Amino acid sequence: LSLLMGLAMQVDSSGANETYTDFNLDVSMREWIGERAFGTAATKTIVVPNKTYEASVKIQREAIEDDRTGIFETEIKGLADAYNRKLRLDAVNMFLTGNVANANAPTFDGGAFFQATHDVGGLAGNQSNITVGALTGANFDAAKKTMRTLVNHLGEPLEVEPDLLIVGPELEATCEDLFDKQMLSGGESNVRYKKINWVVVNSFGSADDWFLLDTSKALKPIIFQ
Repeated sequence: LSLLMGLAMQVDSSGANETYTDFNLDVSMREWIGERAFGTAATKTIVVPNKTYEASVKIQREAIEDDRTGIFETEIKGLADAYNRKLRLDAVNMFLTGNVANANAPTFDGGAFFQATHDVGGLAGNQSNITVGALTGANFDAAKKTMRTLVNHLGEPLEVEPDLLIVGPELEATCEDLFDKQMLSGGESNVRYKKINWVVVNSFGSADDWFLLDTSKALKPIIFQ
């Protein structure tokens, strides 16, 4: 659950849905001389409906009364783990299916979560958040560079700084080699040593899936409503 909170912006919701607005403010900081220079706000909205979930168990009363070892009580407490597991799986699936446009996971430009032509608008035009290829030192460096060069619609740097790499079990050893070994096999220093925090998510299950994120900003990659 702590991983999920690092990936998601938590929003409390008491209605049938919530509307999220990207104000896309056309304004930048400047020295205040004379009158204020007002910018504009080109808004885009996403409506996310709430859904109801349940996990029910049917047990004979006598079975509970005769349970002297506390098995049922332990099993019921385990439902909390099922809840946390469901949240993690939903978050993971957002990334695993992020290369396809999904009505249940809308984006502000209407496309897929991961695509080479995200329409930022303004001076930025289209930007990519995809790096194609296996997890290697070169591809990691390329993805990091791409993220650092992202700009807003005014063409100003977003100052994205990747701080978390998510992989599946098949890439655990690769991450250990890339980021946890201080010296390489040839005896030279490892320039990527401890350069990124990385975590293994068991449900990825593929060597093709690796995701580099900046979780330090107030606005997170996904919304937990």
